[in-house]
Amino acid sequence: PRFRTNGDRVVHRAELVPILSEIFAARPRAEWARLLEGAGIPNGPIHTLDQVVADAQTRALGMIQKRAGSDLELVGLPLSFDGARPPFTKPAPMLGEDNETVLG
Repeated sequence: PRFRTNGDRVVHRAELVPILSEIFAARPRAEWARLLEGAGIPNGPIHTLDQVVADAQTRALGMIQKRAGSDLELVGLPLSFDGARPPFTKPAPMLGEDNETVLG
């Protein structure tokens, strides 16, 4: 009864998290994903940054881009035009590099 509604779960979060942590540790993440999906429960893994960068969907969306003339990979702009993200046109300026242009 103390976890019946979302409000109840929020109030009793300190009790609930250790219980769920123990339960979810009992099976591999992929198995939980399959079981939850089969029950119609929305779910998804919490990835590390390395996992996000390596993820096929991240790559397919072009979210990680190489800067021209470099092997450096950066997070691309959060928008796209006709399905393509705009490339980086140049690196960020050095400190003071654009002072004359900006300040006149």
